Amino acid sequence: LASALDDWADAHGGRLPDDLDDLDVTDEWLVDDWDEPIRYEPADDRRSARLVSLGADGEAGGEGADADLDRDVVAP
Repeated sequence: LASALDDWADAHGGRLPDDLDDLDVTDEWLVDDWDEPIRYEPADDRRSARLVSLGADGEAGGEGADADLDRDVVAP
């Protein structure tokens, strides 16, 4: 998913999309391992964004499989 965001930014003047639905990827790329939507939180300038999965329990926090996973993405 991060590489698809990089490709989008390369093609759109270094800015990330407003929404993950703008990407040309299959739906399976837009959900986490628990089949829940990955949260996409773009910065106002769309030069960076945060991808978030709330883990197996679908709630903030937790440990082990319930731990949140997040990744910052910065447009190239």
